[in-house]
Amino acid sequence: GLPADVPAGELPVSDQRALMLAAAYATGATVLLVDEPAAGASTLETTRLGDLLRSLRDEGLTLLVVEHNVGLVEQLADTVVSLDAGRAI
Repeated sequence: GLPADVPAGELPVSDQRALMLAAAYATGATVLLVDEPAAGASTLETTRLGDLLRSLRDEGLTLLVVEHNVGLVEQLADTVVSLDAGRAI
């Protein structure tokens, strides 16, 4: 759903995030580490991002997501580890 004729640096931030995920997926890796994908994103952008991450997960990609948005985490995660000062709680 990204425009093909727009340089990556000129895309809206939400589209740049989608492009970064697509580029990581294209490497063929079986595990993807995603650090704060929803940081600064609007509710609509977070929903779109969640849909994209779920589709990657549903294709068999393992996701390791570091995220403060608990709603997004609840939609994606099979297992959740909460950290406080670097220690699991």
